[in-house]
Amino acid sequence: MSHFDISVHAIAALCIWLTFDQFYKEPLSIFRFTAFCYSTVLLGGVSVILLGDSAFGYKMPLDGINKVFMHSLAGLIIMQGTHLLAKRLLSSVDVRPSTGNVPASTRWGLGALLALSVFSLLLFAASNGLSLGQQDYEYRYEAARGWGPIIAFFPAFLPFVFYKIYNSKGIPSFLLVSTISLAIGLTTYIVMSGYRQILIGTLIIICCVAMERRYIKRWHFVPGVAAFMLLIVSLSFMRYAGDSSGASTFESIGIAAYYYIQGDVFPMDAPLKIRDYCDYITPPGTDVVINHLAKIVPRALWEDKPLILLDAAGFYTQEVVGYARGVTLSPTVLGEGYLVGGSAGFYVLMFAGAITLTVLDVARKLSDACFFIIGSFIYGGFFFIREGFSELLLRALYAAVFMAIYYCLKTIFSGLPKR
Repeated sequence: MSHFDISVHAIAALCIWLTFDQFYKEPLSIFRFTAFCYSTVLLGGVSVILLGDSAFGYKMPLDGINKVFMHSLAGLIIMQGTHLLAKRLLSSVDVRPSTGNVPASTRWGLGALLALSVFSLLLFAASNGLSLGQQDYEYRYEAARGWGPIIAFFPAFLPFVFYKIYNSKGIPSFLLVSTISLAIGLTTYIVMSGYRQILIGTLIIICCVAMERRYIKRWHFVPGVAAFMLLIVSLSFMRYAGDSSGASTFESIGIAAYYYIQGDVFPMDAPLKIRDYCDYITPPGTDVVINHLAKIVPRALWEDKPLILLDAAGFYTQEVVGYARGVTLSPTVLGEGYLVGGSAGFYVLMFAGAITLTVLDVARKLSDACFFIIGSFIYGGFFFIREGFSELLLRALYAAVFMAIYYCLKTIFSGLPKR
């Protein structure tokens, strides 16, 4: 093991622990959770790749991994510095953190979002059936074609889940509500043929509230991470069970598990490949961000809408990797930055991302509804790091749409005759 490898492991471990320590002190903070995810996915991801290379030889050359690590470290510094500045600029905003005790109209509004989510799930399942890995992975892309507006409401149950978990009385009630919530999240995984974001989002909300209650202690960090990795591996084996690129294509189950974890949690091979690609080809620029936001355009309004748009994930999969199947691979926010404009593009995205996260953190404290609706999108921090800045913008837009729907529903319920 070289001196560089040892330095990477040490710096990554230190950054992961420091950001986790800050996150543990305020576990409902969207920014602090995202900073922890950043350290884990990017800095920890380089460490994981180097460990795999030392153990059995990584699947690709690692030329330039030192620059990728340094860019990642610089991005964390920019992220933290921008947050401190933005937090100071927004310090005059009048925030009123939720006490958890909300009026009946607010509860009805959150419940209506839950009902909207369940209705969307049932409607999609009735049309497309259920899948536990019997289909090829790209099947879910085909099944989802034309269903975008319906699928967008799948996570609408999370604000109500957050409210119920946050207000649970004692550990037995917490465990009961958490179990029911995970069952709904698991349903989205089955209905969407392996789409894990909402299930993982539900689990993240549960863990954040558990840390807020101090049910999860600091010493639970290592076994908790191990359990999370086991969950990810299990979901990956289930998701690829009927796929031609399943575990049988690897030399052993252990190597398959490593690459599943590395690809799903630490996809740092993506910025390595993208950086090398951009050394020879002009990057597409901000088109990748615009194309990702174009996902919200319904197919009814865009008849020729491609199944796979050339956002950062689509461009990386089809142009950089040359993978022609109808799926996408995660580029990470670093990879998206390279596609936008090299390392400078990445630094700009981290600056904008830190501002967005800080605004969301302030906005969630404006009212009870903001606390539960915006706060329920905390899991978006993980997918911001894994998918890119454009994904964070999309999550913020969804939060705004849910807020608008909530206020419309609340107004209706407030106007109903009182007993």
